[in-house]
Amino acid sequence: MQLPIRLKLPILFFLGVLIFPSCNEDPKETKEFQAIPEVFLIQKEINDTVKYALAFYAYSNYAIASAEVIIPDGDGISASLESFQNTQTTFARVPNKNDFSLTEPESGQYYFTIQNTLGGIFEDYDYLPANYMTIPEITSVVYNDVSKTIKVDWLQTIGSEGYIVNMVTYNGDILYQGYEINGDSTSYTIKTSDTGWKQTPYSGTDYILELNAISYEDNSDMTEYYYHINALSVAQEPVTWNP
Repeated sequence: MQLPIRLKLPILFFLGVLIFPSCNEDPKETKEFQAIPEVFLIQKEINDTVKYALAFYAYSNYAIASAEVIIPDGDGISASLESFQNTQTTFARVPNKNDFSLTEPESGQYYFTIQNTLGGIFEDYDYLPANYMTIPEITSVVYNDVSKTIKVDWLQTIGSEGYIVNMVTYNGDILYQGYEINGDSTSYTIKTSDTGWKQTPYSGTDYILELNAISYEDNSDMTEYYYHINALSVAQEPVTWNP
């Protein structure tokens, strides 16, 4: 079953649809400067080894000039966010493959300082808990030569509230991005007629199938799930299109 509320989720990976609906820099504007700080964990199984990284986001109803986050217990170590896919109201720091490491990120309060282009400053924190989901366990990935589909099956992941199936190239480029399905789902079929294709797959080409299990913060309501991700746990499996 598709979950329409969460179609705005920035997964993944990180397609940049999470922006406030307006961006007005008129100095006469009197609306309150608001922002949402967001940190969430990404854990991924790479070459049979689980590695970790963090993603940081800052969302605002004004154009952002700068955004910075302070790492807890990091002796004042901070990270700067940058405009996300040229959007004025979303800044981010998204991990690349070299950012993943064996070290589990520090749990605790991540303090954000967000400044808009009119000089307004917003300060708040987002809490990263220490409890993680396990990596999803993929049980089968089958290409059907007749229907030109790929069916992936997995075991239910404890703590997952949704799943998204992606296909990426070995360079990390998105080939296909599925929609989010319910947390009790255990299978998904990629079809040639789907709207999630970002590139054309080539026969005999090897790709990576990614199963993303998602959990959300306990205090997030149904209208703002996509601003309050808790963790993303990713299983990977090689797959050949039309072998």
